[in-house]
Amino acid sequence: MFGDYRNQILTNEAMRQQAIAGSTRYELERQQRNAITRGASAAQRLVASINTQLGLQASSAQQALDTSNALAQNLLAHRQAQQNVRGSYLNLQNQHNRDVAGVLAGQAERRYNYGQGRKQGAIDDYNYAYDVWNENISNAGLGQLGEGIYRTRYGKTSGNGL
Repeated sequence: MFGDYRNQILTNEAMRQQAIAGSTRYELERQQRNAITRGASAAQRLVASINTQLGLQASSAQQALDTSNALAQNLLAHRQAQQNVRGSYLNLQNQHNRDVAGVLAGQAERRYNYGQGRKQGAIDDYNYAYDVWNENISNAGLGQLGEGIYRTRYGKTSGNGL
């Protein structure tokens, strides 16, 4: 009886141990399942977070590229506008220089013509005065010998005097 009692107690103890072990095993398996579920859920959240971060980075990179392109186009337009302004300025400056050169050439031509007119007027006045002088000597009645002496002493013997 003692042997049976002992066997029964040992069996009961073994069953309790088995129950505890089973309970522990069940709890461990449940915790493992929960951990796997939590891990999968965490992994999903991590993947979603990574995907979100990558999406934001891609959007940011695209926005930076668009901004860079816009700035580059703006800079190109600005440089073309500067070049057009420089070209217009140079054209206007060249036209001004041509106008000034034309005015100066016109002034020089007018001055030259004025000087030529004065010179010709002076020559004409001299020739007229010489002709009058010459005619007066001829009409003075000095004779050929007297005219020659007078002309030699006071005037020219040939040419217009210039």
